[in-house]
Amino acid sequence: MKKGKIIHCSFDTVEKFVPRIPKHRCVGENATIPRICAGPSVRKCLAGIPQSGAVMYWMQRYGLPIIVHAYYLKCRHVEFDVSEYVGDARYTGEMWLLETPSEVHRIDYEVLVEDFTWVSDPYGYAQRHPIGVKLMRTMFQDNFENLLKNAFDKKENENNFREKMRKHTFRDIMTCIAEIREIEEKCTMIKVKK
Repeated sequence: MKKGKIIHCSFDTVEKFVPRIPKHRCVGENATIPRICAGPSVRKCLAGIPQSGAVMYWMQRYGLPIIVHAYYLKCRHVEFDVSEYVGDARYTGEMWLLETPSEVHRIDYEVLVEDFTWVSDPYGYAQRHPIGVKLMRTMFQDNFENLLKNAFDKKENENNFREKMRKHTFRDIMTCIAEIREIEEKCTMIKVKK
């Protein structure tokens, strides 16, 4: 096995690492090989997470701390060159663990972003991209809980909403919120133009 860090990053906490086919994949990414996606650094992992720029943008817009959970993994069976399976692997350094890791060490980071810009990803899609990223080690946090604290004033339906949210990934929820907000903003702009 090559030397170097093997890191899995997520906006969600991960209780157990088991190889699986990711729900969200890049255009043309392999849909048959179960794996745990990882990278050589937190920054490269963030670049490899689909829609991570949009998630971070909306977290910042809503005044939420941008928390990424970095899991430092040890594993015997790692595929370091997955570029034939993932088109952007040569940019992100993505690698795959094909078995459950023997060791897992979690560190949470707050991601500080100066600004965002639009860039074209390797597939030609416009994506939000963070500029001036700094990582600051922080205490363990949960992005769902941070969102709930921001969204509720201890209302009666908070527990019901919490249960419904936990059925989805944090990235899915932030992406849905982002889509709704962008539609609202476009509708407002259209109304203003009239």
